[in-house]
Amino acid sequence: MRLVPVLAFVCALVVLVPEARASKARDCAAQGEVVAALVVARQGGASAEAAGPQVAGALKGRAADYAPALPYLVEWVYSLEPAQLGPAVAESYEAACRAQ
Repeated sequence: MRLVPVLAFVCALVVLVPEARASKARDCAAQGEVVAALVVARQGGASAEAAGPQVAGALKGRAADYAPALPYLVEWVYSLEPAQLGPAVAESYEAACRAQ
């Protein structure tokens, strides 16, 4: 009789683990979109104070869920050297997110 709960647990893992990975990938991609938008805002000359509200107003879909993290992401993006700015910033952020 103990086999039934064990089998149920294994079946749940088979179903839930891939979904959790896919969800994490989507979450990391959305966060990467936010970082990319902040990089574009900074490259466009927006100040750190203006970038957050500017980007927050443009966020759509899943990326909008990360609006509360904008102050931290703004601080990070604006701490980077100008030579570091570009698409690789968002790509690196997303890769680091997925690696956690």
